[in-house]
Amino acid sequence: MRFILYIGSLSFLVVWGAITGAFGQANGYAFRQLTTSNGLSNNQVNCLMRDSRGFLWVGTMSGLNRYDGYSFRVFRHSLRDSTSIPNNYVNRLFEDPLGRIWVKTRTGDAVYDPATEHFYRKTQPLLEAMGLPNTAINGIQKDRQANFWFLTPMGAYYYRTSTKRAEPVRHRANDRNSPADDSLVALHQDRQGAVWFLHRSGLLEKLDGRTHRVVFRTAVFQVMNRNERREYRLFIDSDNDLWLFANDDARGVFYLNTKTNQLTHLQQNRPGQTIGSGGAITLNNNVIRDITQDEQGLIWIGTDHGGINLIDKKKGTIRYLLHTPTDETTLGQNSIYNFCRDTDGIIWVGTFKQGISYYHKNSLRFPLYRHRFSDINSLNHNDVNHFVEDKKGNLWIGTNGGGLCYFDRATNRFTPSDAFAKAAGPNSVVVCLLIDHEQTLWVGTYLGGLYAIRGNRVTAYKHDTNDRPSANAGSVANNNIWEIFEDSQNNLWIGTLGGGLDRFDRAQQRFYHQWRGDDRLKSSNFISSILEDRSGNLWVGTSSGINVINSKTGETRRHYNYTNDPKGLSNNNIISLFEDSQGIIWVGTFEGLNRFDPKTNTFQAFRLEDGLPDNAIQTIVEDANHAIWLGTPSGISQLIIGRNGARKPTYTFKNYDESDGLPSRAFNQNAAFRTSRGELIFGGANGFTLFRPETFKPSIVRPSVVLTDFEVFNNSVRPGQEVDGSVPLIKSITESKAITLTHRQNVFSIEFAALNFLHPEKVRYQYKLKGFNSNWLTADSRVRRATFTNLNPGDYVFKVRIAD
Repeated sequence: MRFILYIGSLSFLVVWGAITGAFGQANGYAFRQLTTSNGLSNNQVNCLMRDSRGFLWVGTMSGLNRYDGYSFRVFRHSLRDSTSIPNNYVNRLFEDPLGRIWVKTRTGDAVYDPATEHFYRKTQPLLEAMGLPNTAINGIQKDRQANFWFLTPMGAYYYRTSTKRAEPVRHRANDRNSPADDSLVALHQDRQGAVWFLHRSGLLEKLDGRTHRVVFRTAVFQVMNRNERREYRLFIDSDNDLWLFANDDARGVFYLNTKTNQLTHLQQNRPGQTIGSGGAITLNNNVIRDITQDEQGLIWIGTDHGGINLIDKKKGTIRYLLHTPTDETTLGQNSIYNFCRDTDGIIWVGTFKQGISYYHKNSLRFPLYRHRFSDINSLNHNDVNHFVEDKKGNLWIGTNGGGLCYFDRATNRFTPSDAFAKAAGPNSVVVCLLIDHEQTLWVGTYLGGLYAIRGNRVTAYKHDTNDRPSANAGSVANNNIWEIFEDSQNNLWIGTLGGGLDRFDRAQQRFYHQWRGDDRLKSSNFISSILEDRSGNLWVGTSSGINVINSKTGETRRHYNYTNDPKGLSNNNIISLFEDSQGIIWVGTFEGLNRFDPKTNTFQAFRLEDGLPDNAIQTIVEDANHAIWLGTPSGISQLIIGRNGARKPTYTFKNYDESDGLPSRAFNQNAAFRTSRGELIFGGANGFTLFRPETFKPSIVRPSVVLTDFEVFNNSVRPGQEVDGSVPLIKSITESKAITLTHRQNVFSIEFAALNFLHPEKVRYQYKLKGFNSNWLTADSRVRRATFTNLNPGDYVFKVRIAD
């Protein structure tokens, strides 16, 4: 039996959203973490590398790790296996022109061959085959022409992929255009193709990328460091400027502007050093471990115990990204060992004892605001119930036990309302807010009644137990205020939990109970939502259906769920009501989302099986592009309404959860809002997120799909391994194009992965075995495995792809 492996992918739609502005997540930088709890062999990360196949390689003190976005495969030393890694302490990693991984360990170099999955400890034959001397390899860098530079203790070598041979680029006596000596510690190619050599003495040289002749030499760094021989490191940014530091000394970092040849020394406790047009730049730690640059052009400086020092060259400013024990989205640790910026724009951060922290501007797309114990200006209480915006564009926030809070958008400061706390209590539960046409702030509380705030004056409205339950009673019907609504006629409506619906007469300061004891009310006194449609009709959601009050006749029509009625409400327990820009009424219930068709007076229901993350629809809001956003107990869902070829509407749900940066999956009822700027806000028990939906631009991402494991009878098979008298895999499953199995090997599994490190949990796969089944089968990110049993003899083709 023989089958061919085919790996392909469909276009995979991922929605990114840029984080802009000042947010609660570590100044807008939110990290995700990978540690031993994820399968990493050790939390001391010595080196990181993303190879040409797309795998992430991680060297630790306890083995070499290969990460595919879902799990780590760990390679460790074995005394009984001469093809295993020679030592578990991995210092550095490089990929050579043949795709092999050069591994530097404490006991010497080894080369990992992905095809055989063997480590070759005798590197001399491999070096000779490439035209290199028998020496250690201290660095390999691919240049813009797809050729390679090798850094060795004997100098630099240039490997041409066309000839598959390396040639020396070394010092020659009496030749000023050759390197000054062969004692090199770093080399790096700039954006113009020139190659910079950094010598152990600190001497800097620039070589023409084509002729390999020295065209510029400067001793400015060498002189400043008094000609000391150090393990210097070199990084070249996108402006072709140089950043230099000593990996074995606490001297900070040196910045060389290659246009002016000016060298600036940036240090801790040394103000006055400037870059660009900004003020003084001061590092918070002088022990520098690594430097990289992100897609926005910011310089990342990894320090020992100082976290990441982030420099904006254009503005001439610096800020510090540090670990915060109470915030899991910050750096895992402040002791940074190394960086790896890959082609996807992800910055991988290796730490000393807390594994890997990694960042992408779109990996956590929902900026988070929450209470921080160390920040008196942060949100005062994390459990958020409601939002309202004042005419200045600032926000009032009602919390579940922390009273009322004011968010000044200009200063990014949260201030509890002392006036409200004095009147209602500092730990009051605020469930609804409204600013009316007179700019009065109305506050509804749980058990505490209703409050009107005008400046610093607070007026309380509470239920009078002496009031009879009649339509002309004066006090509010119940102290459980759930909904406050002002209609187009400036009538103020108060929805209570247990007392029904009230209308407040401002002139008389009297509440009028609507329907209490009136037979026109055919539903509950528990009011959950109020809406006025574009015709002026008042929609009142309750725990037992919807009442619609006709604005012209005053008559009430009820919408109710009837058993086995597919066009009725999906559930009578109404949570939210919303009318979109097209005049469509949306109803959120505990059993799905409902779209009301006024022409047929019927509802269309959407549930989990239609793509929703949860059937309970807590909140509904619309963005400027007419997409409907839903808050649920299982995350946020974006409903995109389109048209098919027959011009019929289509409904697509895109769901977001903690992996996208949400504070949690659970969102509170009423806790959603669209600001005058077009931002959307969703609140829950762990703070709130505020984002601009228009920045969620579609991007076609086609990650690599690779085969990661092959099993026969549930046992992994390695290249060259004998199974029942035959060798199924000549090469690694990742490298194999075809496999031949015997009739006894008729139960086998193939594991696969899309090397998507941003949101691997959201990837869905499709696979089939041509010759066995014609339909594509679906697998989610938790499975990623195809198992076949008892196949008839023959040829088969296995295909796997990423699903739309």
